[in-house]
Amino acid sequence: MLKKEQTIEKLTRQTIGGQSTLLKFLQNILNEDRDDIRHIELTYFSLSVTTFFYLQFGGEEDKKELLDEVNHTVFSKSIPALQEDLRLEQAQNEYELRLEEYSNLIVDLLDESNEDTPVVSLFIHFYESTMQMSAKDKIFDTAKVGRIMSKYIIDNIKLVKKSVAANN
Repeated sequence: MLKKEQTIEKLTRQTIGGQSTLLKFLQNILNEDRDDIRHIELTYFSLSVTTFFYLQFGGEEDKKELLDEVNHTVFSKSIPALQEDLRLEQAQNEYELRLEEYSNLIVDLLDESNEDTPVVSLFIHFYESTMQMSAKDKIFDTAKVGRIMSKYIIDNIKLVKKSVAANN
């Protein structure tokens, strides 16, 4: 298998695995009902995190082309399992919006001079997008949520770096 194909496969597996992790987080930690979760939002978040960090650390020369293939593969596998009628084109358009939103929040998260709580802001945006409701009236253990989201981000950084190192 060529290095590019291996990278696509690893990033696809990482993204799809991330969706499962996020679903378990919502169901088991936050006690959300599976039917209330907009599952495509798990895809958008997971794919946004993978894309963001691959753009930062990826070794391929044509990162955009490689990520386009990852996106297409992830959507092709995720959309048929959804509980909603969604076309690939619509999913890609929604994803582009989420990628920009999440990228801005991740930049804040990585900014060491930021004294706010960017990991909580990232989580709240993820939660509201996924649950299609405001988090305003929801009570969260922000320390626990912060640790879980931070671990998710750190694990993704490590996996992207490991994928890149393995293919160099």
